[in-house]
Amino acid sequence: MDQKEPEVKTFDCCPNCGSTERFVADLARKEGLDNPEMYGLNCRPEVPGPQGFVGPVIDNKGLAAAIIGHEFPIFAAPIDACKECGLVYTIRQEVHKGKKMLPPAVPGRRAVSRGQMPSGPFLPGPF
Repeated sequence: MDQKEPEVKTFDCCPNCGSTERFVADLARKEGLDNPEMYGLNCRPEVPGPQGFVGPVIDNKGLAAAIIGHEFPIFAAPIDACKECGLVYTIRQEVHKGKKMLPPAVPGRRAVSRGQMPSGPFLPGPF
């Protein structure tokens, strides 16, 4: 499968007052962290993948009906706050590709083979 780069739109200044001073980015800069412009109120650059307000652009009914491997867009919008006027705004708007996958296996659980009962007490159903 061809791996496309995510679509990204970056906002360099506050849409209200035009200031380029951001709250979390300035804290990251003062702490001497690498790539301080990538920090926001709800994102850290060392965490892989999309961050911020993140979600699929598909409804629950469509996701339930989709087959394993179905691709759909995922949005991500990390935010920060302006140091001048306090407005909270998105610093980037990103669109990634997501894929429906099998849910991960639950650690500590094993599959029960045919004819075996799981260990523990048997609790009959309500019928």
